[in-house]
Amino acid sequence: MLDLEAPLLQEVAPEQFGGQQQQDLFGEANEPIGPCGSAIDLFVRVLHQVKAGNAAAVHADRALLESCLRLARLPRGDFNGVVLCDLEDDRQSVELSPADVPRLEALIQDTPLPQAVRFTCLLDTISGSRQTVLLRAESGETMPARLGPSVDPEQLRTLWNERVLVTGTAHYRPSGSIQQIAVDSLHRAEPRDELFAHIPFPPSRQPVFRSLPHDQHSGVASFVGTWPGDESDAELIEALQAIR
Repeated sequence: MLDLEAPLLQEVAPEQFGGQQQQDLFGEANEPIGPCGSAIDLFVRVLHQVKAGNAAAVHADRALLESCLRLARLPRGDFNGVVLCDLEDDRQSVELSPADVPRLEALIQDTPLPQAVRFTCLLDTISGSRQTVLLRAESGETMPARLGPSVDPEQLRTLWNERVLVTGTAHYRPSGSIQQIAVDSLHRAEPRDELFAHIPFPPSRQPVFRSLPHDQHSGVASFVGTWPGDESDAELIEALQAIR
């Protein structure tokens, strides 16, 4: 057995987890991670989500899932698996074995790669001490965004509850929903920016075309087996004979 220790989140990322109140790493109220938690707590939580077998409930991007995969591949020889356990709360224990490798590989394969995005939305929530904001799409869906060094925190106060144009990099979950947007720039949206009001879904999840229902009067069925001209059968036969 190995004892693992990790610094508290408020120590490694005070700009995001400083203070005494709980913070939610994913922007979701039902899964708070407190400043006194650690990266190991986050890692164990993601492993539980992976083991549950519901891709839509996995709150992790490709980088974190690849770390889980490396851990699952560790057991060799006489070792059947790796168990992470909390000595104070056995309910938090989780086991990974080579049997979990195919599931993790499938999740990683399904997780879209990060992509550059341009997105018009509402600046819903800001913090006076953290570099994380909450963006709200026209559909009402919210997503966390991490501000880059080029974004002026003072400017945010003038943009709160306003339509803004965000450019940056979107990181996705296996479900295709946005895990977080790393923001490069953020400023007040202009009318022309409404072109980018739709949530930036990854290209792999967007249909190439929108299919329509077909019947005998539409699509291919409307012309297969039908001569496209208005000649009679006799006129058509006469024309074919002339070609010979």
